[in-house]
Amino acid sequence: MLLSAHSEALLANKISRDSFTAAFFMMCMDVIGVRQVSLEV
Repeated sequence: MLLSAHSEALLANKISRDSFTAAFFMMCMDVIGVRQVSLEV
């Protein structure tokens, strides 16, 4: 899925404002078809 230039700018702004929540991340992963995320702490 390709993002429009406008969508890319909105996403970049969201990330740069430190407002990229875990919930938003999971929604993005769902949209692009990622079904498993591994985390190492």
